[in-house]
Amino acid sequence: ADDLLKMLCTVIPAWRDNLEMLILSNISYPYASFNAIPGQSQKSAAHPSSIVQQLLKAIAKCTNLEVLHLTCLHITDTLVIDVGEMLRSLSRVKELHLAGNCLTSNGMKELSKFLGERQQKLQVLDVTMNEEQLDDSIVKELKLSSNYVLHD
Repeated sequence: ADDLLKMLCTVIPAWRDNLEMLILSNISYPYASFNAIPGQSQKSAAHPSSIVQQLLKAIAKCTNLEVLHLTCLHITDTLVIDVGEMLRSLSRVKELHLAGNCLTSNGMKELSKFLGERQQKLQVLDVTMNEEQLDDSIVKELKLSSNYVLHD
């Protein structure tokens, strides 16, 4: 799986001028179910964050992206800053899908700050199946920068 991610880190930037939609799901654990329950042991063995950081930096070069799915990639709160930095360069993104990752309420609060910096609201933000069910205050924060927020 790490070799696949490393390859993607070199290939994705080559598509930067034409790539409008990118769907990456379940890359790190091909055997894991998309419907896995957050917090199960298979999530605790996430791949090195440095590889995910490289992947996020590669995606950041694709400035024409409008739809981005980063589902079940073991994105944790420690990577929210990297996700935010990626989003700064992806001003055209309308849909962001972060379902099935390992984000907690703290990570969602941090994510909402980055989303709040954007010129345009997201049309869709999907944060379902992460580590914690979001309380209403965090959902309200996310809705300030997203027209539609999918959450648990």
